[in-house]
Amino acid sequence: QKAQVALALGLLWLIWATINTWRSIYGAAQFCQMGILFHSLTGPGCGLMAYWMLHFWFVYRTPGIYTRGECILLGTVGAFAVCVVVWLVTNERKEALSEKKDKQQIGPEEQKIKSYGATSE
Repeated sequence: QKAQVALALGLLWLIWATINTWRSIYGAAQFCQMGILFHSLTGPGCGLMAYWMLHFWFVYRTPGIYTRGECILLGTVGAFAVCVVVWLVTNERKEALSEKKDKQQIGPEEQKIKSYGATSE
């Protein structure tokens, strides 16, 4: 059972690390790049945890046929991967706008409305 839990956690860490890798590339205006890279696929945060968990699962799983739970987890993440690839192929990739630039472009009244989510009526 430890191996199956390691698979689930490893896949979760892998998803988080992948999202953080994306943010480090295209969300650089909103994050400290070095800070977000720490938690990406190449850093010692989420990425390293994902690799450790997946390695533990691979080494200690019962040899032979995949269990039903393993098939469900791997199939779900595989479906997510296919959806992401389709999304990447069909959408334009733009870098995120900086909060500073965004605040400078709008006036103080609009900034108040934007930050509180209220209307000026």
